[in-house]
Amino acid sequence: MNDAQTEIFRKDILNALLASEPNIPGLDVSSIWVGVRSLGHTKITPAETLEHIEYLQQKGFIAEVEKKISKAHRCWRITDEGRRLLD
Repeated sequence: MNDAQTEIFRKDILNALLASEPNIPGLDVSSIWVGVRSLGHTKITPAETLEHIEYLQQKGFIAEVEKKISKAHRCWRITDEGRRLLD
């Protein structure tokens, strides 16, 4: 993936989280992966998607949802900083 494709892919991750926000407090990597695949990112694996999710989390654009029961099942939500990036 070149730099432009990477930027588009990461913004599509943010858009997937933003679109789900009213109904779902966070998405797991599988749900995000399915969402971005539907936007044409068909060569990306779930593992590669997770790498981009973790990058976006390090930059403060998304945050991991704290789970009280099953912490092994990780989910993320978009942050205000992520919303500003999309604007």
